[in-house]
This record gives sequence, structure tokens and C-alpha cells, in this order.
Amino acid sequence: MPARAIGGKTLRNSKDEEKLLQSAVKWQQKTPDTSERLGNGVDRFLKGSHSRFKKNTAVVDVLSKLLPEGLAERSCVLEISGGTLKLQVDSGPYMHELRLISGELLKHLQQQCPKSGIKKITLFPGKKTR
Repeated sequence: MPARAIGGKTLRNSKDEEKLLQSAVKWQQKTPDTSERLGNGVDRFLKGSHSRFKKNTAVVDVLSKLLPEGLAERSCVLEISGGTLKLQVDSGPYMHELRLISGELLKHLQQQCPKSGIKKITLFPGKKTR
């Protein structure tokens, strides 16, 4: 077989051609599949977050029992993080009433949900969205 020149390289036999071909398509090799089922990822997340969910659920349950009926319908928990319970409350008299009783609410929440670590209640005006 006569020598051929391809891309500046002289190919003397079929082994040289094979090496050149392998180097040319090496970048096209597929990476190994590392995907997993979505359910497995969700299960792992929930198992890792179970204690936090349980803690926050207890706060929401206790809060719904402590709030007066008319006020419970006009407010919702936005977030529980960093020792702060953030509540969204309809503006006006509802916000004022909740502000008046927030100290007492905080005391009861700290007694009934000590693991939550709530040190402060912050109120935000707005229509209940949840």
C-alpha cells in the first residue's frame, strides 16, 4: 500500500489510519450517564429535610390554634428561618390587631415549639395568598 498524506501526516499502513481516525473522533465519545430517577432525588431531599418540615409544621399548627378565628383567616406564614417567623397579614385593623398580640403569640410559640428556635415575629402587609 502506498503512503498517503492526510492533514499533514503521512499514513504508511492501516494502523496509522486507525490511530488517526481514533484521535479525530475521541472528542465525540459520550460521557457516562450519571442521571437518576427524579423520585430518588426527591426522596433523598425529603429524608434530609424531615426534621425541619416537622418542626415548621408544629409551628403552623400551634399558630392556627392560637390566632383568633377572624385573624387566622386573614394571615398566613410566609417563612420560618433564622429564628424569625414571618407572617403575611391583610392590612389595616388585622395588621394592627396581630401586632398587639404578637408578643403573647411569641411567648406561646416558644413554650409549645421550643425546637423551632423562634425569637421574633415579623409582620408583612398583603392579601393572604395561601
